Amino acid sequence: MSAIVLITAFGPFPGVPRNPSAEAAMRLAQLRRPALADVKREVLLLATEWRALEGLKARIRASRPDAVLLLGVAPRRRRIEVEGRATNLVRGIDAAGVRPAGPTLDPDGADVLGLSGGQARLLHALRARGLAAGLSRDAGRYLCNAAYYTALACGGETPTVFVHLPGRGPVARIDPDRRARALSDLLLALLAERRSR
Repeated sequence: MSAIVLITAFGPFPGVPRNPSAEAAMRLAQLRRPALADVKREVLLLATEWRALEGLKARIRASRPDAVLLLGVAPRRRRIEVEGRATNLVRGIDAAGVRPAGPTLDPDGADVLGLSGGQARLLHALRARGLAAGLSRDAGRYLCNAAYYTALACGGETPTVFVHLPGRGPVARIDPDRRARALSDLLLALLAERRSR
């Protein structure tokens, strides 16, 4: 049975002229391994702009993926972090110099949305490849959090997770192919979450 996975990543933003999440998403989409033979991987590279959220909503609705894996970079973090939740709060000027329209993403939306379970399985997928990984409960208030909240709100029961790649430390400097294999294990764990529902 084939599956569709939407993989998102971001472009550059102030202070991060080259966003490693974009390279990670492309490598993951191109990775060849038998376990992924029946997994169609679609990549959506998002501009680091508030207006990109509408494109994310449209893509999720059009593709109706079986899982959504969002990738971003956290410049000050030293390990890969699986984000456990997203909040309905926003702040900051985007890469185009635009501020968010208001203090929340959805005035009528829930305060917090997040993983319904499976965190241990997702973390194990990364750690089994020898990567430092942990669970975070704060995706920030910038576009990573906003994209995560948007995908969770739009995707309904679709297994969805945001993974922050570190900007510092040894994990930030690992071989890109090794990182892609670890992310592919996480992607397969995310699809297993779909099957277990």
